[in-house]
Amino acid sequence: MESKNIKQYMGLIMFVCLISYVFLFKLSAIVDAEILSYEETTKVRLKKIVNTYELLTPTKLIENQLLVFVNVETGLNYSESQFMIDKCNDKDIDLFLLMGLLQKESGFDPNTTGSSGEMGLGQLMEKTAKYYSNKLGYEYDEKLIYEPTRNIDLAVEHLAYLKQLYSGDEHKMLTAYNRGAKGLENYIRDKRSPFEEYSMSSYSVDVLAYRDEFKEQFEKFEE
Repeated sequence: MESKNIKQYMGLIMFVCLISYVFLFKLSAIVDAEILSYEETTKVRLKKIVNTYELLTPTKLIENQLLVFVNVETGLNYSESQFMIDKCNDKDIDLFLLMGLLQKESGFDPNTTGSSGEMGLGQLMEKTAKYYSNKLGYEYDEKLIYEPTRNIDLAVEHLAYLKQLYSGDEHKMLTAYNRGAKGLENYIRDKRSPFEEYSMSSYSVDVLAYRDEFKEQFEKFEE
């Protein structure tokens, strides 16, 4: 009788062991599948990151820092700041030079109106704003000239034209931006400049000083 009970007991133990083994085997398979699934998901995610340039490479890191810097210094939102950066890159205009000009013209206040009717961030005259609006295919609307991206778009177009016209001479570019091309001619002809170069003006000197300040601030911002 005891022998029979022992056999039954041993059989029960073997059955439990077998069930446990099967259970553990299935559990292991499930875990392996989940790990594999996680690994595959991770690979897909990493591939997506690489393809969409989400990885912060040194170049990307600097670009992000520049975006934050422009946002902080100008008060423009990220979309407007990115537009400014892209527009300057597209037209080969020094971003810090543009920032210096906007600082001088409006103090980065997009709602500024000058005493002679100059509009927005870049203090564009109506004639200038209309010309570049037509050139870029915009229907001229005075209200839209005060929108930061539209104003920046037109101002950079004008700067790019002046840069080409004066072969990159920054003092001529900036003095002409302030006085107009004819005004620059008269300024040089009449030798009104208090500086060593006839094309230099208080305006151009101030803008370039702001440009240099922004450059120095960005260098510190990167550290």
